[in-house]
Amino acid sequence: MQLQLPEVKKEQEIKEQEISQTRINPIKTELTQTVVALVSSAKLLNENMLMRCARIGNMVIRTALDTCATNCFVSKRTSEQLNNGGYKVHKGPVSYDIRQGNPLCTTTEVHMVPVCLINNEGERVTWRMCLFIVANCGADAIIGYPTLSQGHIISYYPPSGYETTLAKTISNQTKEYEREALEAVQSSRNYVYGPPMEIANCFKTAALTQ
Repeated sequence: MQLQLPEVKKEQEIKEQEISQTRINPIKTELTQTVVALVSSAKLLNENMLMRCARIGNMVIRTALDTCATNCFVSKRTSEQLNNGGYKVHKGPVSYDIRQGNPLCTTTEVHMVPVCLINNEGERVTWRMCLFIVANCGADAIIGYPTLSQGHIISYYPPSGYETTLAKTISNQTKEYEREALEAVQSSRNYVYGPPMEIANCFKTAALTQ
């Protein structure tokens, strides 16, 4: 029995190596790319912030909609859940240098998974395949601005010439305004960002002719 132990150990090592290879498909790294995720801790975000449910792979999960993120991310815990559900983690050809203002980590591990969100009109917005980088960036899942913009979940495209219109709204500060500002600062312990005082159509629409 003692003579068989090294062989058994070798068989175990071979099996573990096979399991590891099925989990991560290695591809030669060819380049490094800097990516940004600015959500540092989803637990600290207010409920009114952009934390919404999304279907990522085979899970419906609370996801940070990060308008300052360049890419989509999943935590290592979420990656493990995706992997167990059949959406394997792979080692891609890009080494992602992940930053949150300062360098966070570097990784080549990614998932390709389907994603589904519901927009403000109640419509289903689906991506058949979307790349998620595996890194602990502060949330179980993060969807970045390029994806949000392409799906018209969050986008901001003002009309041409809007800078000139903004410049026309500039007015000189008055003593009355400064007095109100000081009062607002003094009572700002429980300050809440409120709705605008005005929404005005400042771009003329061409008349339709038949």
